[in-house]
Amino acid sequence: MKRYCPEIFVVFCFLLLFFFSACKRNTAEGMEESFVPFTTYSSSWADSIKQTLSLEEKISQLVLIRETSENQLAFPRWIRQITVSGIIPFSNPVDSFLQRKKDLQRQAKVPYFFANQEAIHLSKTQEWPSLFTTSFIENDSLVQNYLQDQTQLLKTIGYNLSLWTGIKNSSDFDPILSPKLACGATALNRSIYLIRKLQEEQILAGVNYLSPTIDFNKPSSAADVEDRINTKKLVQNTTSGFVLHPDFFNSPLAFPFDSLRYYLANNLQFNGLLFYEIEPDDIGKSNSMETALRAGTDLFIVSKNPRAIKDQLLQLFKSKKVDMDLLDKKVLRILRAKAWAKLPKQESPSSDSLFFDEINKWTLAPQRIKLFYDLHESAATLLGNKKLNLPIANRHLKSTYLLSIGKQTPGSFYQAIRKYHDPKSHHILISEESDILSLDKNKLKKFNPLVIILNNHAIDTTKQNQTFWNDIKALSKQTKVVFINLDQAQNLNFIDSSTTVLQLPSASHTFQNLAGQILYGGVNPQGKLPITFNVHRQINEGKSFPLASRFRFFPPSITGIDPIKILKIDSIVHEGIAAGAMPGCQVFVAHKGNVIWNKNYGYHTFDKTSKVKKNHLYDIASITKVAATTLSAMKLYEQGAFKMKDSLRVHLPTPKNSTLKDIKIQSFFTHESGLKPNMPIVPYLTYRDSTTNQYDRYFCWDDREDFGIKIHDDFFFREEYLDSIKTDLHLMPVDTTQGYKYSDANFNIIQLLIEQIADKPLNQFAFSNFYKPLGLKQITYLPLKYVEKEHIVPTEIDKYWRMQKVHGTVHDETAALLGGIAGNAGLFSNAEDLATLFQMLLNKGNYGGQQFLSPHTIRYFTQAIHGNHRGLGFDKQTTKGAYACATDASLDAFGHTGFTGTCVWVDPQTELVYVFLSNRVYPSRKNKKLYHLNIRERIHQAVYDALKNKEETQQNITPTL
Repeated sequence: MKRYCPEIFVVFCFLLLFFFSACKRNTAEGMEESFVPFTTYSSSWADSIKQTLSLEEKISQLVLIRETSENQLAFPRWIRQITVSGIIPFSNPVDSFLQRKKDLQRQAKVPYFFANQEAIHLSKTQEWPSLFTTSFIENDSLVQNYLQDQTQLLKTIGYNLSLWTGIKNSSDFDPILSPKLACGATALNRSIYLIRKLQEEQILAGVNYLSPTIDFNKPSSAADVEDRINTKKLVQNTTSGFVLHPDFFNSPLAFPFDSLRYYLANNLQFNGLLFYEIEPDDIGKSNSMETALRAGTDLFIVSKNPRAIKDQLLQLFKSKKVDMDLLDKKVLRILRAKAWAKLPKQESPSSDSLFFDEINKWTLAPQRIKLFYDLHESAATLLGNKKLNLPIANRHLKSTYLLSIGKQTPGSFYQAIRKYHDPKSHHILISEESDILSLDKNKLKKFNPLVIILNNHAIDTTKQNQTFWNDIKALSKQTKVVFINLDQAQNLNFIDSSTTVLQLPSASHTFQNLAGQILYGGVNPQGKLPITFNVHRQINEGKSFPLASRFRFFPPSITGIDPIKILKIDSIVHEGIAAGAMPGCQVFVAHKGNVIWNKNYGYHTFDKTSKVKKNHLYDIASITKVAATTLSAMKLYEQGAFKMKDSLRVHLPTPKNSTLKDIKIQSFFTHESGLKPNMPIVPYLTYRDSTTNQYDRYFCWDDREDFGIKIHDDFFFREEYLDSIKTDLHLMPVDTTQGYKYSDANFNIIQLLIEQIADKPLNQFAFSNFYKPLGLKQITYLPLKYVEKEHIVPTEIDKYWRMQKVHGTVHDETAALLGGIAGNAGLFSNAEDLATLFQMLLNKGNYGGQQFLSPHTIRYFTQAIHGNHRGLGFDKQTTKGAYACATDASLDAFGHTGFTGTCVWVDPQTELVYVFLSNRVYPSRKNKKLYHLNIRERIHQAVYDALKNKEETQQNITPTL
């Protein structure tokens, strides 16, 4: 399919050339026969109003004033003091626009045009893309949905003129650097679609811009024929007007501008409106104004000193330099256009609060938010990624370096990447375009990849910048170089073709955020180049990732979650904290890989001295069974190190009198081994000397030579008894008649199995095979070795055994006696790292482009096909429900809970990952309010409730007048 032409005006200029030699100059206004709808519109109102206008009032109809960021302070004074034909507001809030519109129309003798030259933004956080941006989008239906949405929005708010149906800035692609622009059916159809939609709603539609970039003295080539045909089709599909580029009448190219209106009318049957956007520097140049009038300009768009423009126009007509009949024809054309657009009868929308409520509903409508992000994601364009430099692989996380260049630091980009990683970085501040850039090659060559962000900064091959490009070429031979080009597409002409480039059509906050997420594989770029830059950067070029498997961070409605219903999570958590079920918690929810909820609540303890933050760690208790022990076993199983039907003695040395040696390995995973729930540790916990009431036989209060296992501060366990516990394991009674019986002992036996096969401790195996390559920093055993104590949430005030607050060491007694590293407990984590681990499982073993486990292994361990309701290690949803699991979770859901008040659940059917971390055992394990209030289950169910009635959330929410 042919691509979108970002400068349709070039085509138009070719068409003028084709007919120029056959036509004679004529300053007449042209023929009445026209494809423009309003020119044949009979309006007694237009005729009568024209008769009542004074000369100055007629002149006023030729002026549109455009509000900009520079003139916003003066603009209200202008519209109070100077009568004009209409205004082009600048990104103004809807309420102020409506009030301004209402006041002006009430006082006006002739109704005002209210026009737009860019997309309408209802929210400061939603920077809707330009039409230039849509040229990178391959999906026609997506673009059409956007154009239809904008049309409806314009109608609802009360705009009556849109000058947004073409590319706004000719500099989007530098015509000198990219002189040959491809224009095909896609571009034409999108322009026609928007024009038709606008004019179906009685909104005048003009193409923005036309520009003289072609030398009209030279004969046109046969290659221009298709462009001429396409331009004529554009006009034939009822374009109401054209905006002439600011340089139109300053062009050095010889063109008879005074014949422009004649050519348009006779050769294109176009007798619509011509707008001329006059530059501030041209104010005061009467010859420029005279030329524009004679050429056919009807309305002058000004953004500075409109009084001076009116005075110049008035002088031109008073002095008879321009014929008065010409003025009458222009005014009549403008009035007929206003009549056709129903301006005399148009009522302003109510400016009351009810209407604004409707506008806010529209702004927050899930389908609009989804459309917003889909447009941006579909426009991001990845080029030259042959070596798969993007997304950044897990193994390259530590060696990544970011170098940003521009007049401003791309703040939103850096905010986005910190959700994944916090690499070394530096920003080169550019104060002048001519600044010479040189790079420290010796330093930068050590990094892999080197990511260079050009933040809306053009770097050409002039002498000043040649050093920069030479440095880049040298670096690209020594390391991987990735360019992120925010705006300034002409940079593509100079970036080496072997380099990976991520092109974003603009440097908006949304595109910066998107670039950061694409860099780490959270978002999959889908854009295509709309034009050919050179032999290396061809039209339609654009790559996608094989798999974008890291989390992405967009609003909930992106994946169909109701953004209002999901807020119920807040009320449930606050209820739990207020009731004393826990002093604080972390809640994380991801849907289809999109993080829709990641919040921290409350405090570490009820004294409210330390707030819970996202990098704070909780003791996740029995979740350790799946997040460390089962995962490690899955890796070994996949490698063929053992089989589930093997007896334990096949892989683990067992005493002759061991009660465990003939138990099948699978039975330990499914809790059908016949073992009692707890490890043989009761004697160590309950022993007291009959005389002293102390337990110094096993423990002491300082770090002595034989007491090397730290239980907690000033509390140590005698090492020789660690071997006794492991020996006692093999003597535990086995009751094979009891069937399923949950037991911590099972997973401490699996730990011994893993460590025997892998020949390394469980914590090291899990770290090297999962946590490190995943880039996880907040999940670990023995957290006090790696994390400040203030970042660890305490669990219980132990008044029975340890006689102190358990803070930074494992809460579970078995894991404590085993030195803090156990198969049943001991792992600490924050919600985000734990969710990443389980998202990897949901991704069928892939995360960040790396395959950790095979899909077959994951299915085998997470399905309830092993003799009872559980998977291998994993808890499962059942028809009767499961602990801390939503009722609506599918039977495919798997996860685990923890005694300290934690849970994690994954639902492959709905693609949900849910993590809840709390310290419900604070200050005592007797606190069971978390269970009684069903806090975890209700939060999980709230997510499913927000997924219900998806069709309802996707309905169009349109304000009504």
